[in-house]
Amino acid sequence: MKMHRADETCGIAQAAVVMGDWWNVLVLREIARGHLRIDALAAELGISRKVLAEHLARLVECGVLRGSVYQHRSDRYE
Repeated sequence: MKMHRADETCGIAQAAVVMGDWWNVLVLREIARGHLRIDALAAELGISRKVLAEHLARLVECGVLRGSVYQHRSDRYE
């Protein structure tokens, strides 16, 4: 979804750009249901870990989500 120049200062328009992707909405639904780790999310959504990781990175980049480390040996986030 492309944002028009007039929408650059509109919070609703900015949210629509981020949430305009169907997978982003489903990812947030599953997180709200308590599925926080990538394996659980991928299983619930039937999506590959690679595609899921791309969507999660976008949601983190836009400030919708934040990750937190739950294992330190090789960093793993939820």
